[in-house]
Amino acid sequence: SSYSLKGITYAGITRACGLTDKSGVLLPPSQCAAEVEKTFRKPTWTLALDYDLFEDTLVYAAARSGYRSGAINNSAINPTVVTAKPEDVQDYEVGVKSAWSLGGVPLRTNLALYHSDYRDIQIQTSLPNITLATAPGVPGGVCTQAAFNAGQCLGSTNDPVTLNARKARIDGVELSIAAKPTPEFRFEFSGSYLNASYTDYTFTPPAGYLLPSGRVDLSGTPFPLPKVQLNGGVTYSPPIRQLASVTFDGIDLSYRVYHQSRFEADMRTFNPMQQTSSYAMSDVRLDLIGINSRNVDLSLFAKNIFNEEACIPEQQGVLNSAPNGTFGIAGASGALQCIPLPPRMAGATLRVGF
Repeated sequence: SSYSLKGITYAGITRACGLTDKSGVLLPPSQCAAEVEKTFRKPTWTLALDYDLFEDTLVYAAARSGYRSGAINNSAINPTVVTAKPEDVQDYEVGVKSAWSLGGVPLRTNLALYHSDYRDIQIQTSLPNITLATAPGVPGGVCTQAAFNAGQCLGSTNDPVTLNARKARIDGVELSIAAKPTPEFRFEFSGSYLNASYTDYTFTPPAGYLLPSGRVDLSGTPFPLPKVQLNGGVTYSPPIRQLASVTFDGIDLSYRVYHQSRFEADMRTFNPMQQTSSYAMSDVRLDLIGINSRNVDLSLFAKNIFNEEACIPEQQGVLNSAPNGTFGIAGASGALQCIPLPPRMAGATLRVGF
């Protein structure tokens, strides 16, 4: 058995930003000039234990602390009141790594289970800025939260800002298996399951801002990530070393497939328009290594061979609002933006070493 206490790392960073005109000259206070300087520091640590349970079988446990420095939202109209606090995470992991055989087939397996607790996790969202907004139909003309929710405010803008949700939690498991039943064939598989959510998403908008219309408490909101991801592949390396007059040091023919489950791009609702579909992508590849015993390799490949149609969100959540369920509501603003993944394509690469 062994015990290790890794050295403590100390992360410190100072960020400063200011509002200036296009010439770099600070604007006078009357034009909303602001200088902001913040310093963020905190030590982080890692503690790990491992034990050789059997020959070629190791079990381990680890605990880690993580830290992300705070942030200044220099794109906000009033950055002095929009400063994100540092993000802290406490992570725990246990696992086993083993090389063994089953029926004479050599196997290598890795299994890991992990849990992470976040405090003041940073979130990127958009908040309505009402610094210059008015509400003509409201007594006093003040743009209040109620007036904004009722669509009675004029002149509000949306600022992209980084804020802090109070708490989040991640639980996951990862498994990988590699097998080589014959000298020619190699099989590989890996998979993961992720359960991640914001356990306390509530926050108070800074001065000059309001909450987006819709739900305020988004506690229980899942991360916009697939719960299940799977990778599989097989590689065939035939003993062929010559085709016609061309010789090779090696030939590899491989097939790979990747699958991921659907997830809620809008995070909380089950509106089909706001979900990515599950999909599977398959690739094939032929590598000709060491052509004519020279440092020359030729590869032929085809990606997405079944021409699967899929896309990934360009932006998590609903455009111009915090992640919420307003996308399918009449009169709500925002649209889900999706980037199509590449269609079927084929190509070749040639590597020449000197």
